[in-house]
Amino acid sequence: MTDNGPIIVEPAADDAEQPWPVVIGQETLDFLRSSVPEPARDNISEAAVSIIGKGVPPTQEVGQETGLVVGYVQSGKTMSFEAVVALARDNGFPIVIVVTGSSRLLLGQSTGRLRQDLRLDDPRRARRWLP
Repeated sequence: MTDNGPIIVEPAADDAEQPWPVVIGQETLDFLRSSVPEPARDNISEAAVSIIGKGVPPTQEVGQETGLVVGYVQSGKTMSFEAVVALARDNGFPIVIVVTGSSRLLLGQSTGRLRQDLRLDDPRRARRWLP
């Protein structure tokens, strides 16, 4: 027997306090300065801190938290997930997996933006990204 009724997704409540101290480090600051328009920087960094802070900190030995972040068309999703990726690096997450787009065109666009905005291919970087 299957239930064909609607599935209702409720937004996660924004907690007043951050569950763990998310660090906005050099990777995030460089990304914000080079790729985010100045008027949007505070909003982008606050949203990214809220998103990554809902997960389990990388220093915790065990734990699991699953979440899904979605956004409207042309709503700044790419910039948002780039900020989350930069924060993940600043906070010691050993791996980041980005799943984006439903076509090769969107995959190519997102990959290009990530490579450019996070300077993934820059050989002068002290801390290189691994593909």
